Amino acid sequence: MHNITVNAANNTIELSKKFAKAACQYGTEEYRMLQEVRRDYPGFEVVQAPKKAKAAKDPYKKLNFEFMEKYIKAHDNEEKSIMKQYLDLRALSDEAIENGAVSKSLPEVRNWFLSKYPQIKAYHEKREQELANLKAEKEAERAAEEEKAFQEYINSLLAA
Repeated sequence: MHNITVNAANNTIELSKKFAKAACQYGTEEYRMLQEVRRDYPGFEVVQAPKKAKAAKDPYKKLNFEFMEKYIKAHDNEEKSIMKQYLDLRALSDEAIENGAVSKSLPEVRNWFLSKYPQIKAYHEKREQELANLKAEKEAERAAEEEKAFQEYINSLLAA
């Protein structure tokens, strides 16, 4: 019964969205199952199960080789030592080519780049945090509205 979860810690009976919709139809199998669980746990509140979090998108998606090269050219020191390191990692330096080196992967070079230029990482982290905060606020508002509507619907069924 993955559609009904008894959460003893919160004293709730959690229903999936699809199951809750079917359980609202009098006489369905889902309705009977819900009533059975409610009889077994009379003091528990019926709620819609929380949604699972989605995987986060890569905030560094646009931080590609081309961007890194342009940024290093604009921010390198006078000896061009950071660009030399970059070219070695990319197997583009004369020494790397001469020795048959293979380029490091984009994630490896990106990690190196972010360690050399921590301000880029700090900016992306700040931006992602701001977006996450906004998303959390919107999600909390939506969840509260959805929970209220769900409770009203369950209460109307129970009153009938």
